[in-house]
Amino acid sequence: MTWTQSDRQTFADLLPRHDEAPEEVMAFLEARRSVLTAEVGADPGVDQVRAGILRALREAGDADLEVCIAAALPVLRAFPEQVKAASPALLQRRHPSWVGLAALEAGLSIADAAELAAAGFRAFTGPQGIGDVLWAMAEAADDVSWSLRHSELLAAAVRADFVDRSQHDQVRLLWALDRLEHGDDVARSDAEAELVSLADDVEADERTRIHGLWVLAARRRLAADEATARRYLLAALALVDEAEEPDTAERIRQALGAPGPS
Repeated sequence: MTWTQSDRQTFADLLPRHDEAPEEVMAFLEARRSVLTAEVGADPGVDQVRAGILRALREAGDADLEVCIAAALPVLRAFPEQVKAASPALLQRRHPSWVGLAALEAGLSIADAAELAAAGFRAFTGPQGIGDVLWAMAEAADDVSWSLRHSELLAAAVRADFVDRSQHDQVRLLWALDRLEHGDDVARSDAEAELVSLADDVEADERTRIHGLWVLAARRRLAADEATARRYLLAALALVDEAEEPDTAERIRQALGAPGPS
């Protein structure tokens, strides 16, 4: 016997609270202890639920973790063949991002988890770079506030291949912003270096470069380095197509304290 759809939805709603209130998640699982193995091994099951159960058990050091992993792995490894039919109903239960996250929680490597997820994205949306897949997995983790997984997957995505160069540029920016928010001094220094590299990359997406320059300017102002902050803002303004993005140009001019064109 597996969970009811109501149980699955209730558990999915609990996932964003796992890091701050793991006892709530574990209390929910404890009340359903007798069917945990059946639920994680359900075929097709719901991979968001599968991932959440495995994550909670792993974080708690629970004695049932290994038996649940053993039940989950065959279903996860069957996904590439199962998804070839590209059924919309299957996608609702087995979103590729969550298949990848469930595989990570089952102990697979990032590379192996991404390959499983990639099979699903190829079936539903066509060719994808591994970077695109890892970014999608990172966004799914962020949706439920799994911040460490999100950071880990962004870091992997930065080093991976993308179908669209501009998507890689966005991930470079997101990786840097994540390290600025969550990292130590070394991580923040690395993040600023990446933003400078992105801003100087003439092949990079211009909007992403502008965003990076804006962040750099804000960082320099926090450090009371007004001259460098203005240099970054002027560089950002030079990249803006004022005819297409007048609001962006005006925002930068306001930050500079400079009047707009007459």
